Amino acid sequence: MANDIGFQKTKSGNYELIISEYDRGGKTGENFLQRMKQIYAKHKTLKQLKRMGKIVTSVKTTSDGRIKIKALG
Repeated sequence: MANDIGFQKTKSGNYELIISEYDRGGKTGENFLQRMKQIYAKHKTLKQLKRMGKIVTSVKTTSDGRIKIKALG
């Protein structure tokens, strides 16, 4: 089926991405895992900054897809 994704926990405790063959071949599959990792890292960084007492002043995605975070404190 199209647009089906999921995760399966492996014996080692890590998670493996499960994505349909249809999506693996289209635009979704090309950069899907890379983009997901990037978004996860962004949210993890924002959470760490908050814990450190920093104030996030901006979060921007550049034209080449990089995420830039500015913080004070």
